[in-house]
Amino acid sequence: MTEVVNVKNFLFSIRETGYRSFAHTLAELIDNSLQAGATKVSITINPEDTSQISVADNGSGMAHEALRTALQFGGSSRFGDRSGAGRFGMGLPTSSITLARRVDVYTWKAGTILHSYLDIDKLQRSQRASLPHPTKVSAVPFALTGAQGTTVILSRCDRGDKIHDPAHLEQTKFELRRIFRYALPRSVLEFNNDRLDPFDPLFMSSFQSEHCAAQYGPVLQYRLPVGSGNSLVEVRFSELPVGALRELPNADKQKLGISRGAVSL
Repeated sequence: MTEVVNVKNFLFSIRETGYRSFAHTLAELIDNSLQAGATKVSITINPEDTSQISVADNGSGMAHEALRTALQFGGSSRFGDRSGAGRFGMGLPTSSITLARRVDVYTWKAGTILHSYLDIDKLQRSQRASLPHPTKVSAVPFALTGAQGTTVILSRCDRGDKIHDPAHLEQTKFELRRIFRYALPRSVLEFNNDRLDPFDPLFMSSFQSEHCAAQYGPVLQYRLPVGSGNSLVEVRFSELPVGALRELPNADKQKLGISRGAVSL
């Protein structure tokens, strides 16, 4: 019999799928944290090893069975769940190996700390590609304080040549502020100890009242066929307070995303 998937080739080929940006890769991990009820997520590029990135949260943590499948492609305790960005259990392992050659997951609850990992170099050398069973450990690197939570550590990162460029990091923070603009008023998101504030590209949200825009025209609605049903897509336009924005210093305009690399939905 022939296996449906050549695991070793699959691992290396999926690394080439890539994400739109570094921010979108991290967003998969952040979304997992938020779905686990985290009120704080902290991203850290290890100052002592710049090829290592950690994403730590104070969410609900995982039990043994959930961790056992967390690093499995298609393994998920929320398979088909539409409450977050992911649905099919591909986000954690795919986003992780897109950036790194190894990912370690530490999770704790009820006084028990569990650890598991996916190492593509080790799998490449092994005769049979399989994930290790979760094991109990005594400590967690880069853990947030709290009775429960999860830390994901990406090591041997070899796919982020711009990760450490200051301008690229600022752009990454800016994208994360936009992607998670609805979650940030309720949750804390930190990047290298820098707290990220929400950013609404339409400037219509209350947290941007200083430069608040007005809705322009009616909301356009389109129903598009999706599978056996359909999905509603709404399109909104806003009218910026050009008079007020015109007087801002150029640095403030760039920070708001209205000049030099302005973003859109």
